[in-house]
Amino acid sequence: MQIAIRLPNRKWVSPATYCHGWRVLKQLPPQEMVRGWGEWGEESAASILRQIRFGVHDRINRHDRTQQFGRKFDQDYQASLRRDHMRLYDIANRVRVYQFETDAVRSRFGHLLARNDD
Repeated sequence: MQIAIRLPNRKWVSPATYCHGWRVLKQLPPQEMVRGWGEWGEESAASILRQIRFGVHDRINRHDRTQQFGRKFDQDYQASLRRDHMRLYDIANRVRVYQFETDAVRSRFGHLLARNDD
């Protein structure tokens, strides 16, 4: 599988070429005009760097967490997390809690659960 990045001028480049171009842009004065980034005319180096940074942050924030962490971020899971949050809050206030719903909270805070033999 090859990875490629699509530029605004609809051309595809390798990540190495993209990074090299990014380094070159960082060395240029911000007002320097550059051809070949967009489809029409020239743009300033500062404008192109701003667009690159926006694209990187957008890609990071759109990342599908379902594949990365192996859990679903659906409404039921979120509701379970909220209930577990309230249980942890109750523990902090010395209210007895006997179960957690989510595996992540159960594995991290299982030692805080009240024992049934009390």
